[in-house]
Order: sequence, then C-alpha cells, then structure tokens
Amino acid sequence: MAERVEAVLKAAKVLRSFDPQHRIMTVREVSARTGIPRSTCHALCSTLVEARMLEAMPEGGYRLGPAVAWLGAQVLERIGLAEAATRTMEDLARQFGGGVQLGQYVAKGWIVYLHHVEHDRGLIRHRFGSRVPAYRTACGRAAMSRFEPLEVADIMTLHPGVDLDLLLRDLTLARERGFAISDTSSPQVRSVAACILDPDGSVVGAVSIAQRKSVMNERRTLALGNAIRSAAQEISQRLATRGRIG
Repeated sequence: MAERVEAVLKAAKVLRSFDPQHRIMTVREVSARTGIPRSTCHALCSTLVEARMLEAMPEGGYRLGPAVAWLGAQVLERIGLAEAATRTMEDLARQFGGGVQLGQYVAKGWIVYLHHVEHDRGLIRHRFGSRVPAYRTACGRAAMSRFEPLEVADIMTLHPGVDLDLLLRDLTLARERGFAISDTSSPQVRSVAACILDPDGSVVGAVSIAQRKSVMNERRTLALGNAIRSAAQEISQRLATRGRIG
C-alpha cells in the first residue's frame, strides 16, 4: 500500500470544507469545520493561497481559488461536452454574432461554464470555470426547465430570497417553447439558451447566445431561440453518437 501523506489529506479536508453556505471562512471557522488545529489550518491556508487553491480576502478570511475551478472544469469536461459543442457554437457566432456560451449543469442548482465563442466583445460575463447559480443565467434556466417543480423547489432552498412561483412560471414557459430567455446578466444584454440532454434524457447542460438588448425585439428573440434550440439538439445528438456519456 502506498504511504499516506497526512499533510495532503488535511489540505484536501480544508478545501472540502468550503461549500455554497460557507464560501468565505476565517481560519477559526475552517478549524471548527475540519477539526484541524488552528495553527495547522493557518499554515495550510497560507500554502494553498500560494498554490492558488485558495484566495485570501482583503477583509479577512479565505475562499476557493481559481486553480480549484480550473481543475473542476477539467473533471466536468471528461464527458466531452465542449468538444461536442465547439463546432456548433462557432457556427452560431458566425451566423448571428453576439456571444455563445456553453455551461454544464452540476448538482444542486449550479452551472459551470466550459467554453465560449465571442463575436461581439463585452457580452460574455461568465468565463471558463465560472460557477454560477443556475437560476441567474439563461443556461441555468434552460437546464432547470427540464426538472419537476418539487425538484426545483428543493434546489431553491439553497438559494433563499428568490420568488419561487415566478421562477416556476418562467421555467414552465421555457420548457414549452424549448428555450429560456434571461435578461438578468446585464441590463444591456439578453440571452437565450436551450438544454443539452444525454441519450437517457438527463440534463447535461445548456448552450446560450447573448446579444445586445437594443437589437433583441420579439422577432429576433424568437429567431435566436429557434436557432439555439436546434443547436442544443445537434450537440445532444453528437454526444450520443460519440458515446461519451456513461
């Protein structure tokens, strides 16, 4: 049996102690959640900051760092989603302009962004590795539109303060038309997105296209919605053909 390295196990325990309810923690709080002595936690956190696995906050405390997002995105990408979607996304950007994004749905109402094609700079807000509450984005709402109301309600217990009835109405409409519309990322931007499914009909993620709201009249929004719905179906079929989802 390989020799255990206790310091590595403790560092992993520190990283796992962060979650959506504990995004920023002091050394005292990390110590309380992990059971690791405070002096050891301080040394571990300082070292993890050097490795970019944690970030030290100006006001005190720590949060997960960019290296964690980068590694996590690589794990998510094992299903080949970005590979299957890239060509379709480039075609969309050439045809319609704007910015095209690909998000993968992860447990309990989160979207992680894996890829983007930006034809018009300034439209893409979420970059590679960004982890965002799904209800806030077109990609996330497209994914959540495939869930039953009780599942949505359970997810939203982790995101208090949201009007659940209004969200459920929006998700029902998105499922009926095959795409979600969101104006929440920026006052000047509108996004439309459609859900990507695996061969069993389970949600994998979503693809979206964003354009400036000044050009997004009803006809343009519908045209982009139909295009993004077809794009999501194409990506879903490509995933099934490649057999990349187990």
